[in-house]
Amino acid sequence: MSAKDEVVARYIAVSNEWLENNSTIARLNQRNEVLLAQANDCFAASRLFDFDLNFEWQQYVTRLTQQSVMNEIDQAFPPLPAAVPPGVKYPPPRPAPPLDTGPSTGRPKVKDHVLDAAKAAYPNAVRAAEISKTLAATGMHIHEKTVGMSLYRWLQVGKVRRDGRDWYYVPESPHPSEPASGSE
Repeated sequence: MSAKDEVVARYIAVSNEWLENNSTIARLNQRNEVLLAQANDCFAASRLFDFDLNFEWQQYVTRLTQQSVMNEIDQAFPPLPAAVPPGVKYPPPRPAPPLDTGPSTGRPKVKDHVLDAAKAAYPNAVRAAEISKTLAATGMHIHEKTVGMSLYRWLQVGKVRRDGRDWYYVPESPHPSEPASGSE
């Protein structure tokens, strides 16, 4: 085979692989669009059922991480046999698994932290970015839009009002028949 034939054959192979890769990329992009729509549907459902999907995702990742750590511990410290042969020393007992930090522990939800921050700032305004930074400083890392969405949900039920980027707590009216001051 001549050098020319080798170059042409190589170009044909490269071109075919390039076309195949582009076809695969197009299929993957289409699949990603479907997955993104499904993920957006999950967020819509979480709003409908009033729970924070980002928080639940973080809890899931934490559980996976904790399970991975426990699996490593199990491998490093296998269970002791029923009877310990004389003169055999075994590693110390396994550490206890990490405490559950799920919703059942009474830990406030992000939306509650958000409303508490607005209450604490009352009568002054609070901004979503400030609340996000405060939550991050306490170790609660959330999606960048979670605080804003929580404030928006509180706005819909009249617990806060908005003026541009400023959010104000709306205290409850002393008389149920009167609207709370400053509500929109």
